[in-house]
Amino acid sequence: LNPPTLVWVGITAVLLVLVVLPMYHLIAKSFVTEAGLSLVNYTEIFRVERFQIAMKNSLFVGFVCAVLGMVMGAPLAWLVSRTDVPGRNVIRLCVLGAFVTPGFVNALSWILLAGPNAGVLNKAWRFVTDSGEPLINIFSMEGLILVSLATVYPLAFLFMYNAFEMMDTEIEEAAKVCGAGKFRILTSITIPLAWPAIVAGFILMFLESLILYGVPAVIGVQAQVYVVTTQLWSLFEYPPQIGLAAALSLPLLLITLVLLWLQRKMLS
Repeated sequence: LNPPTLVWVGITAVLLVLVVLPMYHLIAKSFVTEAGLSLVNYTEIFRVERFQIAMKNSLFVGFVCAVLGMVMGAPLAWLVSRTDVPGRNVIRLCVLGAFVTPGFVNALSWILLAGPNAGVLNKAWRFVTDSGEPLINIFSMEGLILVSLATVYPLAFLFMYNAFEMMDTEIEEAAKVCGAGKFRILTSITIPLAWPAIVAGFILMFLESLILYGVPAVIGVQAQVYVVTTQLWSLFEYPPQIGLAAALSLPLLLITLVLLWLQRKMLS
C-alpha cells in the first residue's frame, strides 16, 4: 500500500471507468437486436446506401481537411516562429481564436458571410455584378469542407509552432555554413526534425474532422451532404436505434486505431 501503488491503482480505476467500461457497452450494444445477439446491425451498415455514403463523405472531408490544414497551418507557424513578419502576435491570436470557437458558432458565422441568399459576400457580389447566381454557396460539399477546415486547421498551427520553437536552429546554421541551400536545409533538416509534429497534426486534424458534428449539422444537412456524425444523431430519433448507432460508430474507432498504428510505424 505504498504511494506509487495507490496512484497506479487509482489511475487504472479511472481509465476503466472512463474508457474501458463505455467501450465495452458500446461494442456489446452493437450486437444487440430485438431478436437477440446477431450481426444484423453490421450487415445493415453495409447494406443501407445512406450509411455508406456518409462514411465516404466523412473520410473524404477528413482527408481533405487534414491535407489543406497542414498546408495552411505549417507556413503560418513558420512565419510566426521563424521570421519577423509584422503582426506575428495578431496572427497567433487569430489562430487561437479560431481554435477555441465552437463549431456551431463557426458554421453560423460562415452562413452570415456566405449564405447563398442573405450572405454578406453574395449580396455584395450581386450588387457589383448584377448576377443572379451567388459567388459562394456555403450549403455544399465545398462549403462543408471550407468551414470544417476553418475549424480544424489551428491544430496544425499549434503542433508546427511548438515544433519550430523547440527546434535547435544551430543544426540549420551549421548546414548553411557548409554550403547547403535553403531547399536542401528544408528537406534534409527542418522537415525530418518536424516530422513527428507533422504526422501528429495530420492525424489529429483528420480525426477531429471525422468527429465534428456542429459544422455538418448546420452546413451539411442543409446541403444534403450527410456524414457519420449526422447519421448517428438521426438514429437517436424516435424510435431510437441504439444498436445500429453503436455499430455505425465502431468504424470510427477502428480508423483511429489504424492511424495511431501508422503513426507509430512512421515515427519509428
